[in-house]
Amino acid sequence: MQQKAIYLSSETNINKDNMGPVIIPQRGSYYKIDSNTNWRELLPIMMMEGHAAKLEREGVYSLDFTLQDPNELWRRKEKMSVYDPYLGYGKDGKDGKLITPWSQFIGNHNFEYLVIDGIPISEWVGYEVKQNYYWAMGDNRDDSLDSRYWGLIPENFILGEALFAYFSLDLRTWFPRLDRMGTIIK
Repeated sequence: MQQKAIYLSSETNINKDNMGPVIIPQRGSYYKIDSNTNWRELLPIMMMEGHAAKLEREGVYSLDFTLQDPNELWRRKEKMSVYDPYLGYGKDGKDGKLITPWSQFIGNHNFEYLVIDGIPISEWVGYEVKQNYYWAMGDNRDDSLDSRYWGLIPENFILGEALFAYFSLDLRTWFPRLDRMGTIIK
């Protein structure tokens, strides 16, 4: 069964235990923009690099893209009101105007109405990635909120590197591996 709440959910990325190939862009990677562009992959990268995006279909809708997932906001605040500004969650028939690139409420065909920095997508030829990106895996397998959930991490979000192993557990016995705790990572 396909799991929708994973990064780049697709025919090959079925669920968080069965991820297909994921391309990790590096500084200088070039994406050609045409009818085959995977916007669920490229748009978050462009937004993390400072571009503003919206879906604009004159007289029908105007939706602003955001990288703030309403489910993640609810998990932290536990207030249903965090959903109000988002498409698909509005009260009294009034939908919000915010949407995420991975939203289930839009199909790939909607991206023909994409506008980035005020320029319709039909006028874009390609995009060159400005920084490196990284894939992060959590240590709690199925329950980790890691790159399988929120996608790639831009280089400018990384503040340091691991220095030592804080805690280590032998999964066969469930006892701490004291010889590994405090070990300097080389």
